[in-house]
Amino acid sequence: MRKLLDLLATVVQAAGFEDSANALVTNLAVSEGLARASLGIVRGSRVELAAISHAAAPGPKGALARQIEAAMEETLDLGPVASFPAGGEGTGSGAGRSQPAFAPLHSELSRAHGSRAVLSLPLLDGGRVAGVLAVEREGGEPMNGEEIAFFNAILGLAGPMILARRKAERPFSEAAACSGRVVGRLFGSGHPASKAAVVLVAVAASFLWLGTGEHRIAAKTHLEGEVQRAAVAPFDGYVAEAPARAGDRVDAGSLLCRIEDRELQLEVQKWKSQEEQLLKLHRKALAGREAAEARVLSAQLRQAQVQLRLAQEHLARTRVLSPIQGIVVRGDLSQSIGGPVRRGDVLFEIAPLDSYRVVFEVDDRDMAHLQRGQRGAIVLAALPGEKFTVTVERITPVSFTRDARNRFRLEATLNALADPRLRPGMEGVGKIEVGHRSLAWIWTHEAFDWLRLKVWSWLP
Repeated sequence: MRKLLDLLATVVQAAGFEDSANALVTNLAVSEGLARASLGIVRGSRVELAAISHAAAPGPKGALARQIEAAMEETLDLGPVASFPAGGEGTGSGAGRSQPAFAPLHSELSRAHGSRAVLSLPLLDGGRVAGVLAVEREGGEPMNGEEIAFFNAILGLAGPMILARRKAERPFSEAAACSGRVVGRLFGSGHPASKAAVVLVAVAASFLWLGTGEHRIAAKTHLEGEVQRAAVAPFDGYVAEAPARAGDRVDAGSLLCRIEDRELQLEVQKWKSQEEQLLKLHRKALAGREAAEARVLSAQLRQAQVQLRLAQEHLARTRVLSPIQGIVVRGDLSQSIGGPVRRGDVLFEIAPLDSYRVVFEVDDRDMAHLQRGQRGAIVLAALPGEKFTVTVERITPVSFTRDARNRFRLEATLNALADPRLRPGMEGVGKIEVGHRSLAWIWTHEAFDWLRLKVWSWLP
């Protein structure tokens, strides 16, 4: 592992393709005691020598260079590994690779230059053979499975880096030639698979560019009662009874809760008694022709009657009743019997079951496409198999934050009669139709809008 990392470090530190290739073969030859290590690059069906160990560049082609290239080309025909001797001593299965095949050109290279063992391995680029590494040893044993595994490992780590540098330095003429080969594949004879793929891509692009569809803006939705009535505490007191709570269906006039009334009953009795007493005194004063006394008692009697009516009204209001027929959407005093309530406290909220308002939480990037009167549809989580059509009724100018996004509230009305299964508070997903656009625009406009905004923010 240490040798592998050292070799990789020398390749990383080298600058450019040529230096990287030379660093690889030279350091590999030194560290492994090789007579020679060479790296070739595949060009079509040929292999061109790119680097030889202990040399700054391969130089003019001589007999040695041509024989090395021929051996490398033999690797393209024979498969993953080509060597001489084929499957020699020690080339056990411990490498986890295919056994080397018999290679006559490797044998010729060995005899011509005195190498005891010659081995070539492919350098892959995306499943395609992009280069070949050839190593030669003059003495010792033939290449064994452990060494083959090591060479494959260094190719797997350093090879992609070397190929990337070669592509980055590729001259214009070579890039143009590559483009020419691609064009030749498309318009020349043969290569039916490549032509079919291009045709499919072209058809798909034309369909996306020319085809149109309804652009729909999606947003989270929930239901609210169109009118929501509140039942409040009429005065300070204590809860005596609370038969209704959130989720109950109630009729107009149904008892929601009752406030303790003992003190009010006592007060009513008090003012009734005082009224009767003052009435007797007033009649007595009238009978005795005491006009001044009668006028005073008459004023006190009227005051007592007013206080009595006020106490009776308070007593009647101890029963908090539902103002409409509907469902209780908020409020539960069943666990607060005996608890205090203050005048004006909202005890219950009731929503009707026959009229709803659909609320959309629209992302602010979609607001420019929306306007009143547009139509759409919603699907609720509780009724995933049902779709309800809606019409946009109101777009509020006030924003709020939800899920770290800025959103606006949009209100819509249901176009059909209310379904008895609907309940205030149900949530789902809604889509609003905002017009026809090309399919390409529908699927890409959000990314382009984001890119335009980023570019604008970066510009000085």
